[in-house]
Amino acid sequence: MHRVAKALLAPLLIVSMAWLGTVPAAADPLSEAQAQLDTLEQESSEAAEAYVEAQVELDAEKDKLTRIQEDIATQEIAVEQARSQLVVVILQQYQDRGASSAAALFGSASADEALVQIQTSQRVGDTTAAIIQDFQLRQSELADLEKSAQASVEAMTAKEAEMESAKAQAEAKVKEAEDLVARLTAEQQAALARARAAAAAAQATAHPQAPPNAGGSSGGASVAPPNGSLAAQVVAYVKARVGYPYVYGGTGPNAYDCSGLTQAAYASIGIHIPRVAGAQVSAGRPVSLSELQPGDLIFVYSPISHVEMYIGGGQKIGAWNPSQGIVQSALWNGMPLTYAVRVL
Repeated sequence: MHRVAKALLAPLLIVSMAWLGTVPAAADPLSEAQAQLDTLEQESSEAAEAYVEAQVELDAEKDKLTRIQEDIATQEIAVEQARSQLVVVILQQYQDRGASSAAALFGSASADEALVQIQTSQRVGDTTAAIIQDFQLRQSELADLEKSAQASVEAMTAKEAEMESAKAQAEAKVKEAEDLVARLTAEQQAALARARAAAAAAQATAHPQAPPNAGGSSGGASVAPPNGSLAAQVVAYVKARVGYPYVYGGTGPNAYDCSGLTQAAYASIGIHIPRVAGAQVSAGRPVSLSELQPGDLIFVYSPISHVEMYIGGGQKIGAWNPSQGIVQSALWNGMPLTYAVRVL
């Protein structure tokens, strides 16, 4: 009986061992934390970009509403002028032809009803009919403008809600990333820092700069940017703002978001570039990440949701999030750089 049991159990043991051999090893907690951190950073960046996109659309809607309100004010004057002209003509008819027009005007339930009665009267001349039609047209145009203004107000309200939602999402992702790191032990945090440094070093090795110190270095004598004084000015602008706070939608002068900083830097030399990082990629001509010059814009993630500026010497400056503010860091610091453009 013992031999029979062993004979029956042997195939099961073989199958069990084979199955156990296919079970993956437990995930490395450090690698898992790194992956989660990378994801959270990208998601917070995307949410911040969505905030700026909604802000740009809100600003455009505000401008639109201002123009509509100006048109309404102009149209109200035109309506009143047409109304005054119409009253004069009707009173003239009253004097010349009797009381029929005046009776229609003052005896009707509404001004519109009176105008219809006057228009259909056989005694109304072509001139009077034309004046009435002009008045009604101007009234109709005014009503349309008022509807457009109301629609614009509603669109603005929706965009403001969209901005608040994007900001809340970005803040939540930043907080989640901070909590993730805080849950690690001191040893794990140190190991995570070493892993990120190693990844950055691998990036730098894979993407050598040519020449390595174009536009100056992080130490020693500064070398003039090869692309001229304008590049030196935009680089000086961002350097002067290292340590400034990050604010969602910030465009200066005391706080910035990522694309607000780069836009302001170029505005300081009279060059306008788009407001949103994803649109700033069209502000210049593409350049290789290994051929960067000071002042070039560097973009992160795909789709693009973050922008920084190369300042030379293998260094860059950017506004990252409320926790970090505006910082200077190594070009290859582990972030997934995807694109670069040269504005100058």
